[in-house]
Amino acid sequence: MSINLKVLKEDAELASGDPVFCQGCKAAFNMYSKVTEEDAKMEVIPEEQEDAEIAEEPKQTNQVWVCEFCQFNNKVSIEKEEMPSKEAINFIIEGGEEIKEDEDSKEDHSSLIFCIDISGSMNSKCKVDWNVGKIQNFAQQSIKPTQKPATMNRARARQTQVVQQNVLSRLECVKSAISSQIENMKTNAKLKKVGLVTFESAVNIIGDGTQKPKVVSGSEMLNNYEALLENAQDLARSHMNSNIGDTYEDLQNRVCTLRTAGSTALGPAVVSSIAMAGEGSKGSTVVICTDGVANVGLGQCGKNTSEATEKFYEELADFANERGVTVNIISIKGQDC
Repeated sequence: MSINLKVLKEDAELASGDPVFCQGCKAAFNMYSKVTEEDAKMEVIPEEQEDAEIAEEPKQTNQVWVCEFCQFNNKVSIEKEEMPSKEAINFIIEGGEEIKEDEDSKEDHSSLIFCIDISGSMNSKCKVDWNVGKIQNFAQQSIKPTQKPATMNRARARQTQVVQQNVLSRLECVKSAISSQIENMKTNAKLKKVGLVTFESAVNIIGDGTQKPKVVSGSEMLNNYEALLENAQDLARSHMNSNIGDTYEDLQNRVCTLRTAGSTALGPAVVSSIAMAGEGSKGSTVVICTDGVANVGLGQCGKNTSEATEKFYEELADFANERGVTVNIISIKGQDC
């Protein structure tokens, strides 16, 4: 005996609802089944019914399927479009549970930490090849309604100088780029958590801009890897609570007021930044913007980099990898970093 299984690979007819079975032998209603219609008897409602207009029910039609196997008369109710037209039918008994994807689940919930060098060398000026419109837009960014009068006056003076000379400091170029990124994320990644960490001779943990910055300083602290990690992880819980959609204005104001000073505590700043980003969702990022060589605290570099320094950065890379943090470095052309 052979069985032709060709039908299994052919597209079967799909039908919703439940299949109809004979009440006598349990055979299934199929494309060869015949349905006849019989007029139902008219039902008369008692005369005492108050509404005389509904005294009689409308005429109805009964469907009967005489089973082709056992001849049992089955009362059915099948619409014309529900009649099987193929030998094989797949019945969709119950639709799969619809999974409604939360719109927020599509959004980026990761953290982004801008680790910005504000040491003295970042005040070096350079001529920029920008059009007038871009220069004016940048200059305008440096003035905020919430600034103190003295700060606003300095910003206006700098605005005039920038527009007239097309000359910007390295830090101003970095601030312009970060400000544009924050503007973009406010619209396109509003659930992302964005924070700032700046460094000169000390490390300034600003976070999302809603809290008072914390300063990490002193030789003992800046050379203690474990203490830096623990401190930054604690601050991540207090200084990285809100998303960019809520902290946009605070963060832009923090970027706007950054000023240069001091040396370059790059190593401690990177430790703090990675530790804070590591407290966020997987896929968090640290962007380091610097123009110089680390010369304060852990990770100091010079002409002869020590094995301890190399080991420090290797351990830091391993820690970032464990926490799922990507580290990007933006340096200044022609510098030693």
